[in-house]
Amino acid sequence: MVVCLCRTTTISAQDSVMVASTAEKAAGAPALSDETIHKICSADVPFEDDDDQKACSELVEQFSEEETEIMAQTSYAYWVATERKLGDADDGTSKYRTTAALRECRRHYIGENRNVEKTRVSLQNMVEYRRERRLDLFRTCMNPDAAYETKEEEDMAKLYRLHLELEAQRQVMVVRGRDNDSRAIVLKFPRQAEPATPPEAYVTMQLYILERAIAATEILSDGGEQEKLVGVFDFANYQSSNQPPLTSLKTILTLLQRHYPERLKNMFVLNPPFWMRMVYRVLLPFLDDDTKEKLQMLTEESERVAVLGGRIGKDQAMPFMLPDGQLTSEVDATHFLSNVPFHQLYDDVPITAQKEE
Repeated sequence: MVVCLCRTTTISAQDSVMVASTAEKAAGAPALSDETIHKICSADVPFEDDDDQKACSELVEQFSEEETEIMAQTSYAYWVATERKLGDADDGTSKYRTTAALRECRRHYIGENRNVEKTRVSLQNMVEYRRERRLDLFRTCMNPDAAYETKEEEDMAKLYRLHLELEAQRQVMVVRGRDNDSRAIVLKFPRQAEPATPPEAYVTMQLYILERAIAATEILSDGGEQEKLVGVFDFANYQSSNQPPLTSLKTILTLLQRHYPERLKNMFVLNPPFWMRMVYRVLLPFLDDDTKEKLQMLTEESERVAVLGGRIGKDQAMPFMLPDGQLTSEVDATHFLSNVPFHQLYDDVPITAQKEE
């Protein structure tokens, strides 16, 4: 497994409907068609029953148009639809908006064990956080040619870009491969000692990669029932001295729990250090079955083959995940940030095509 932390000289081309993406065209990566966006935005919300649908519909109706729009913007496909002004997506009564908002509401509703009042509070907190942090700017911040309506938006996008470029030199995270059910896979590699980065950069990178994985899964599944992602974290050669500040870890865990319910299918920790295995074994008897299924620590190659082999094809795995994994090319963090469109997987834009360009 090779991880490249160095900066490249390739052109930047984040997928943005605001401006043409030069690198996307050069690499032959197909842009999202209007037909695909329509299909995803029109897909039925995967409610378990009529009661869930009724509860979520009534919840969404309690929020203002602006708040409902922020809920809907959690969908990458809906964001693209509004930028392209597809169908009635820019209308206040948009079916697209309602559908996307209902999807987000359903996830919070399930996450709060179907408690209506707790769901309302959870949604309100999520809306306020996304409004304050403008997480939709993640989708364009790596494109230096993106246009913004206000100076404040432009400055925030630049700050996000700076944080991502700094953090990528210290820890590589990419969205590479998909599981057998079209869920995007987040790969996270050991954090390096240098360069020094601000704590905010760590939090920004975690949320940015999460948002990209969510977008990728949405596109891969055509807006179907697959709304979750898979995380594979490699702890080989891990050094505790390189971990981010404890406050940053607590911050990101809190944000994930509060604002991203029902998004994680599995987290596989590969080559966990001894202390981590011991803590896990102590806690294991107290974990419910769902958590045990989601979080698994895999030390031996035989464990990785037994667990990952049934979930991820060898053509979607790196060798450190499966011994016969076919994703053997190096992982270049800058390439992923600068050249791969927001909703696409790492290998969708070959790095060789960018170097030739």
